[in-house]
Amino acid sequence: VCASLWGVDIDEEGIGIAKINGYLNIVRGNVEDPGSINIRNKFDVVLAADIIEHLSNIRGLLETIRQNKSEKGVGIITTPNAMRYYNPIFSMFGFELIHPTHTLWFSTSTIKYLLESSGYEILDTYMFINASKFKPTINDSLARNLLKLPIYLLDRFFSWTLLRICPLISDGLIVVFR
Repeated sequence: VCASLWGVDIDEEGIGIAKINGYLNIVRGNVEDPGSINIRNKFDVVLAADIIEHLSNIRGLLETIRQNKSEKGVGIITTPNAMRYYNPIFSMFGFELIHPTHTLWFSTSTIKYLLESSGYEILDTYMFINASKFKPTINDSLARNLLKLPIYLLDRFFSWTLLRICPLISDGLIVVFR
């Protein structure tokens, strides 16, 4: 439980929508430009959830985290895992399963190196599985769901077997650092 929750976003329209929905502690700023964020507080936890892979100036993000966390505070970064098991499977069929706005991929080794070379101490790393990534939904057509179902079932099988043996090929990374 936290005493207060703050957010930073570059999108003025998104900030307006968040505020309409009750999230009042949101400021406009660019996490790649630490000087653009005007929050006087220091925080025990600074979370950058699934944004690092969209950025061009990662060192700017790391400096933003440094400037906004308290002395004993931690940073937490989550990002998709470059080593996730299904990346090479899709590439064998000529597909690259990546969001069109991603600029980078990270593995546990590369993100640890980035953080340590930026003066941070890694406290912990975790791997996570996105259990719903291939799940058929009510919003999809019957044909699309029939295509997704075997992929979803295969993914569930891998998630309960292979990924438990070799977690380094999980869907995503969580890194906690100081």
